[in-house]
Parts: sequence; C-alpha cells; structure tokens
Amino acid sequence: MAPPRVVACLGNAAHCPQPRGDIVHGYRLVNDPGGNHGETLAGPGASWRSLPALPPGTATLAPGPAGGLDALAVDRTRLTVWQLAPGSAAWAKAQTINVPVQFGSSS
Repeated sequence: MAPPRVVACLGNAAHCPQPRGDIVHGYRLVNDPGGNHGETLAGPGASWRSLPALPPGTATLAPGPAGGLDALAVDRTRLTVWQLAPGSAAWAKAQTINVPVQFGSSS
C-alpha cells in the first residue's frame, strides 16, 4: 500500500488526480474556460470542494500556515501573498513584495 500523500495540481481538472484513499489532503488551481478557480480536498474519501474566489492574478496555490492555503498572485513586478485560514470564507492579504526587474535587459 502506498503511503498517504498530499496532492498539488495546476491546470485542467481532467489532468488532476481524483480522490483516492491514499490522498490525505490536496489542493488544485484549475484553468477552465470560465477562468481559474481553486479546489481543496479535505481527506481520504472526500470530494474536491471549491475555494472562495481566488485573488486577481493568482498564479499558484501553496500550503500555508496552520493548515491554511496561500495564493501567490503576480502583477508585473509585484508578488502578493494571500492567505486563506482553515474555515475562512475570504482570502486575506498577507504580504506584498516588489521585485526589481530591469525590463529589456538580458542579464
């Protein structure tokens, strides 16, 4: 029997694993014609459950503190980290980082 695992998936829902007994927790960012949305899997035998609307520019989801999720959003040279605490219905802005980028340079 395979060890329990956490699943992270980005892309089309058809390419993401379906819930199985060895998946203890998971999250996925799904690109659909209607736009991106996030889903989470709470445990073995559970079904994928929709997350609150993702913050604008969300590029990926990652495990957050205390069992929550982080959404990493990008807008040109700004990275914003949004957090969703367990049981919360809304994302909270946690951090904004301006990344210096010299556009037009190759180094």
